[in-house]
Amino acid sequence: MARRSNFDDTTKARIFARDHATCCFSGKSLWVLDHGASYLWAMDWADHIRPVSRGGSSDADNGICSSYTMNAKKGANSRDQVYFFREGRPTEAYFALIGRVPETIAAALRRPFKESDWYFNRALSHVMIAVEQIVFDVERERTRKRSYWAGAALKALGRWKKLTGTRGLAEMRARKLIPSRTTADQALLLGLSKAGSRKEIEKVIVKLVPYYKRSVEVIEWLDRVRTDGGAQRLRRSVLRNRHLPPELRALVLDNIAVLFPSVR
Repeated sequence: MARRSNFDDTTKARIFARDHATCCFSGKSLWVLDHGASYLWAMDWADHIRPVSRGGSSDADNGICSSYTMNAKKGANSRDQVYFFREGRPTEAYFALIGRVPETIAAALRRPFKESDWYFNRALSHVMIAVEQIVFDVERERTRKRSYWAGAALKALGRWKKLTGTRGLAEMRARKLIPSRTTADQALLLGLSKAGSRKEIEKVIVKLVPYYKRSVEVIEWLDRVRTDGGAQRLRRSVLRNRHLPPELRALVLDNIAVLFPSVR
């Protein structure tokens, strides 16, 4: 019997829930709602611990939750087995090489996930891929455009609804997977739970573009800052902009504080 080279959706969902939607290499939350429509989001990816090319299976026991970027970086390198998180907990390697677990990661790891959550998260990921294509002006170069991703999101939402019934969002809110206070972009993403057509999802994709574009501009600005004066201008801009996601605002301000301590 031929060996499956990819994980099926049921197995991906099982790995995602077991690993608390956390990237095994970075500790980054892969729950899209945590980041909203911002440059900070990352798509979840089921990574083979032992590559199929070297005899590994596509069962959950041979899978681990990773971000798409980190999985692509690893490739088929079976020697890259230094995982900082496994099954929702930091590993010995993390403690030895990194040390203390930040509260932001610890809080995320305390949340219980269910396999059904993966389908909702995957729907949001499909939407975010379409948003990225528009912002980076690459949609024309892609064979899969926003209509495709909207259709893929609709399909994932349909599966999520079948698994959760009418209490999907309420049940996720009880497990603290939905912020108690949502930003405008998070509200748009949550509103997808009611979408009944591809066209409805395409409209939401367009509405999310300004939020994502602004977050890209802020991160790129932070990357360019080299002086106290530049850091001060960025800090003032971030403090004035009330539309930035709290996570992004905190990231910028915290990095300015430690990299440019004289800036206040």
